[in-house]
Amino acid sequence: MEKQIEDEINLILAECYENGMIPFHQSISDVRDKAITRAKILGLIKCKNKGAYEISKKD
Repeated sequence: MEKQIEDEINLILAECYENGMIPFHQSISDVRDKAITRAKILGLIKCKNKGAYEISKKD
């Protein structure tokens, strides 16, 4: 499961770079939900608005 979460984080980051953000829906897979949570904890993504996340920018 850990490898799946890491792979999903990489997909999330790629989507954010490509599209500027990723939408967040209630009906996402368990792996994607855990990957989003982990990416937020690690400071890789942040909430853009109520339904989307974007890459965190470090100053």
